[in-house]
Amino acid sequence: APGSKLSVSGGATIGASYDTTAAPSNGLIIEGNIGIGTTNPLQKLEVAGRIRMTTWTADGDTAVYRDDATGDIGLQTSDIRLKKNLTPITGALDTVLGLQGYLYNTLDEPDGHKKRLGLVAQDLVSALPEATFNFTNEQGEEYYGIHYEKLTALLTEAVKEQQTRINAMESVVTPLGAVLSPYGGYLGVGTTSPAFPLHVAGQCMTGDTLLPIRRRKKKGKGWNYLLRRIDKIKAGDEVLSLSMARKKVVYRRVKALMNMGVKEVYELRTVSGRVVRTTANHPYLVKNYSNYSN
Repeated sequence: APGSKLSVSGGATIGASYDTTAAPSNGLIIEGNIGIGTTNPLQKLEVAGRIRMTTWTADGDTAVYRDDATGDIGLQTSDIRLKKNLTPITGALDTVLGLQGYLYNTLDEPDGHKKRLGLVAQDLVSALPEATFNFTNEQGEEYYGIHYEKLTALLTEAVKEQQTRINAMESVVTPLGAVLSPYGGYLGVGTTSPAFPLHVAGQCMTGDTLLPIRRRKKKGKGWNYLLRRIDKIKAGDEVLSLSMARKKVVYRRVKALMNMGVKEVYELRTVSGRVVRTTANHPYLVKNYSNYSN
C-alpha cells in the first residue's frame, strides 16, 4: 500500500512530449516548469522561500549570483559586450579612507566564537550604493548587504590614485636633500626658517571649535551624529569635510589629533552670526556674492 498521497514504484514522466520517454531508474522527468511555493513558475525551477543545502562540494571554480532585477540565479559576467554606460570611478581613495573594517560575530553566534571580518553595509549605502543590495526577510524587515566582489574595482582605482600621489611626493623628496642642507638639515613646512628638525607652520582652528562628526554607537550598531569641540574628538570619529575629488561633503575618519601649540588667531564672523577662530593661513570655502558689499 502507498505510504503517501502519491507513491510511484520506479521511474515517472510528466508532460505530453515525454509520454514515450523512459524515466531514469526510480527517477522523475518533467517537461514544464516546476514551482515550489508558487503557482506560476517562470523558470524550470522557481522556489518562493528559502533554499537549504546541507552538503557543498569544494571542486567548483565559478561563482553563481542572483539577478537583482529578476531573482533568477545565473553566472555573473564581466564581458564588455554586455555592458553599457561605462563611467570611470573617481574619488576612490577618499571613499576607501572613509570605510572601517571590523572583526565581528553575528547575533546568533556565542561570545568567544571565531570572528568574521568585513564592512558595515550602512557605511557603503551612502558612499558607494552600487556595491550594496537590500532584501526583506519573512517578517517584512529590510536589511542591507555588500557585494564584496564589486569592491575590487573600487580598490583598483584607489591604489592607482594613491600611487599617483606617491609619485608626486617622490618627485619632491628626491631633490630635498640639497634643499635642506642650507638649513642644517632642518625641514620647514610652511616656513623658510625652520627652528627644529621638523618645524610645521600649520593651518588650524582653536580647540573649542565645534565640528560636525559621527561616532560609532556601542556594539557597532549605527552612528551618533554630534557636534564636538576639536579637542574632544577621538581617533576613529568621522568628520564631515569637503572632498575636492568628489566635489561634495563626505565623512572622513580621524586617525589622530595634533596639538599645534599657541599661535596668533583671528576671529571670523559670518553674516548669520557664527564665529570661527582660526590661524591666518587656514583656507575656507566661501560663496562669492558679486553684488554683496558691506
